[in-house]
Order: sequence, then structure tokens, then C-alpha cells
Amino acid sequence: MKLYYHRFTVEGTGHFPHDMLRYDGCWPSTSEDVVSMDFEEDGMRRRVTLTTIGHKDRTATVARWQSFGWNVIHNEKGTEVT
Repeated sequence: MKLYYHRFTVEGTGHFPHDMLRYDGCWPSTSEDVVSMDFEEDGMRRRVTLTTIGHKDRTATVARWQSFGWNVIHNEKGTEVT
């Protein structure tokens, strides 16, 4: 089975839903994304890009992110792991 890297970006305010990393099997794409995850300033919107590995058609769980007040604003197609 071929595996693919997938990247998606979420945007929101307030507490970052860290449990979503486990749920979607993903991690922050860069060190800047780590900082954005944990930086909370009243009402400040932040974006975090996340990476996961999976089958070709894997996507972020959009409705679950929305239930935490975060929106998936970008969902890249997978790049084959070589």
C-alpha cells in the first residue's frame, strides 16, 4: 500500500484542541505551528498547519474540528511518501 503525506490548515481562536492531533493522527508541520498552537491571546485568530500520513484520499475530520470552534481552511492533496 502506498502512503501519502497530507497537510491541512486549521484556523481558530482560544484553546487549541490538542486531542485532535491524536484523533486525526497528525502533528504540527513547523516549529512556528507549534508556537501558534499554544499561543493564546484574547480573540486572536491563529492558523496552524498540520501533517499526517495515510492513504491517498485521507482528509481532516472537518466536522469534529468545527465542534471545537476551529475550521479547516485548507486541505492539500497527498504527496506520495518515497
